Amino acid sequence: MKLKKSRLVRVVDKFYVLVKATIRFWTVLFRYGLVYGWLPAGYYTFAYLMHSGEQGESIKYLIRSHPFRLRQHYLASFTLTFLMVISAVLLKLTSKMVPVQLLILVIAMFASLIVATYLTILAYQLNVNSETTHPYFEALAFGIKHGWVSLSILACLIAVVLVAYLNLILGLIVAPSLFFLVTGKMIDQSIKRNLVRMTD
Repeated sequence: MKLKKSRLVRVVDKFYVLVKATIRFWTVLFRYGLVYGWLPAGYYTFAYLMHSGEQGESIKYLIRSHPFRLRQHYLASFTLTFLMVISAVLLKLTSKMVPVQLLILVIAMFASLIVATYLTILAYQLNVNSETTHPYFEALAFGIKHGWVSLSILACLIAVVLVAYLNLILGLIVAPSLFFLVTGKMIDQSIKRNLVRMTD
């Protein structure tokens, strides 16, 4: 009975952490004006999941203890927002589309996923190494070098979109933090395997 209870408590605790991480994701996203907030939101969600056991878990504490100092980050987030808006508008017009518009829709949706994958890797690497001098290049190099990780992140993004489409409430409450939890573990494992190969 105690074992079952302890497992239940652990599951509830993990779910609670995921919900709190999602709250932080949406709070930061809107704090940066939504359009420009994707990269900072990813950065702080990763930061919360990595340090959720530390004292002080409020947004103010998170921002103070893990300051986001990346230059030109507004353009990166705006690019993703722009592609998502184009995709959404074209999706609304699918019944009246000509082949050229359909091609633009496919390109815009695929580009959105690629940019979101890149920003996910960038947000994680900024948490691991905030002193990097070429973060954009290093994230791009990592994504190319670890192609299977990039594809896995892309698959996770598609899964998040499907979850949100099938159940909007679940998509809004749990999907963002679960996405960052899973992708963070994948990137971390890839980095560790790479270090092992280098030491062999």
